Amino acid sequence: MAIVVHCEKCGSRFKAPDSAAGRDAKCPKCGETIFIPESDMEVESAAAPRRETRSSAGAEGSEDDSAISGRRARKQLQSGRFMEFLTFRTMLLPLIIQVVFWLGIFGVVGFGVFSMVNGAFVYGLLSTIAGVILWRIYCELMIVFFRINDTLTDIKNILQQQKQS
Repeated sequence: MAIVVHCEKCGSRFKAPDSAAGRDAKCPKCGETIFIPESDMEVESAAAPRRETRSSAGAEGSEDDSAISGRRARKQLQSGRFMEFLTFRTMLLPLIIQVVFWLGIFGVVGFGVFSMVNGAFVYGLLSTIAGVILWRIYCELMIVFFRINDTLTDIKNILQQQKQS
């Protein structure tokens, strides 16, 4: 049975084999070092530093875990999605394009229905079909530009992590 692990840095989930339990592994998406817990129940963090063995962690272990959690929370705040948004590393426009797409679809269909009702049935039907297709293509092209940027940013981050390793 595989162990499901969640990477705090990039948010991806993946399955690790049982043989990897208790060891560190790299996230396949971002390359972050992740501790693979003994079971799924222990999955609480992914970017955690290597923990002490459970047998040597007594009352001090819980203090260490809370200190690690505090450091993890600060690190996530510093490198989290909100900070990426504030530093313009995460683009807002793709979300806006999706909203504008649906508004445009309603507009195109509304125009087509209006044309059909006012006697230009064929014109309304053709303009609805062509308008929906062309509007979709336009919005997809806009989003593709942003996805290219995101992919290049991911590649840059992976290359920097590999260089550091």
